[in-house]
Amino acid sequence: MASGSNRSSSCDGRSSIGGPMTASGARRHLLRLLTATVATAAACALCPAAQPRQVTERIHLAFCGAAPRSRLPSAVGTSSRRGTLVVYPRRHKSQRPSRVAAAGLGAIWASSGVGPVVASTWARLAPIPPFSWADWIFDRFQKAPKLYKYYIYYVIINAATKALVPGLHAQVVTGTQLGVLKVVSQDRYNDAVSTRLKTLLQKQAQLRSGSKFGQPPAQLPATVVEQVDARLKADPVLMEALGSTSALKIWHKFEKTLLDDPALLKDEAPDSQARWILEALRSGYLDDLQEAARSGATQLASKKAAQALTTLKEAVDNAELLAHNGIFEDAGVSSLADVEKASTAASAALEALEQARAHDPQGAELLSRQRQAFVEKLTTLVQAHAAVPAVIDQLTRLEAAGATAL
Repeated sequence: MASGSNRSSSCDGRSSIGGPMTASGARRHLLRLLTATVATAAACALCPAAQPRQVTERIHLAFCGAAPRSRLPSAVGTSSRRGTLVVYPRRHKSQRPSRVAAAGLGAIWASSGVGPVVASTWARLAPIPPFSWADWIFDRFQKAPKLYKYYIYYVIINAATKALVPGLHAQVVTGTQLGVLKVVSQDRYNDAVSTRLKTLLQKQAQLRSGSKFGQPPAQLPATVVEQVDARLKADPVLMEALGSTSALKIWHKFEKTLLDDPALLKDEAPDSQARWILEALRSGYLDDLQEAARSGATQLASKKAAQALTTLKEAVDNAELLAHNGIFEDAGVSSLADVEKASTAASAALEALEQARAHDPQGAELLSRQRQAFVEKLTTLVQAHAAVPAVIDQLTRLEAAGATAL
């Protein structure tokens, strides 16, 4: 009992075997006490509902060799034979690693002093929109079913990976989709790859046209789209190459850079599959892109000229109405100022249209098709409204204008 009493004595300046402490032992013992104090403070700050008695007993047991005599654990008994003190091992509930990690992060958050500042700031901003909306969304997210949460996680992760690592995303997601289609049906695989190529050429045409914000994007002519589809399906080697992981890895570069740009894939080896795919696209589809870009420029110039002429007609009609009623204003602010502005814009638009037609090898053919479609549509309208004289008068005037232009 004497030895047991010495081993279980409290931290009163004596060693664990009952003898006096040395200087180094005292320092080590003081360091343990300081560490225990810091651990107790962190535990109390992290878990305010924790019981200080249990924390103190565990720290005392860890650093002093035994619990205090007056606070023995409940699993303490005496042997009926020898009357000695028997301490049975106490079972502690195991903590999950996630809770331990969260406790460590919480301790760092509390000790850094940022937590109270952020909490007080958010408490002031939470009632004010749009912060209240964010709080409402977060609350709805917390109460949402797990399936919805997993779907939201998937959408966010998918968008983030597509923006940060587009090549890897295409290899994993698009490559899996193409692989499944190829196993199911070779025709579906060919259609999917052909659709990807037509979408790529459409984006290339928009890059070449230089469409600005607010302007309609350039569109590939239907004849060019049909030719691209037929040509690709007649080339099985290129079809397989465009669905490979090498093509998927660099596809996002093709969508953002002109195919004839010398800097495109300059870091790739000359004998790599990516370089071979680029050269195949340049040799087989670059001419179609240039032709489509010229046709798109002609169509865009036509739309601009039509809009400018419409604006000019409105300005002239307004000025005619005012002049017919004898209303004249200063030249700088009168209706003639609007006519001057509209006429200048219309002249520039018509000149741009003539230049676009001159540089477009299919400009004359396109103009001929448009005229024929105009005449056929006007003839249909005349036949449909033949019983209404007022409508026929207006259509006849339009037919005369079309014949003059032809």
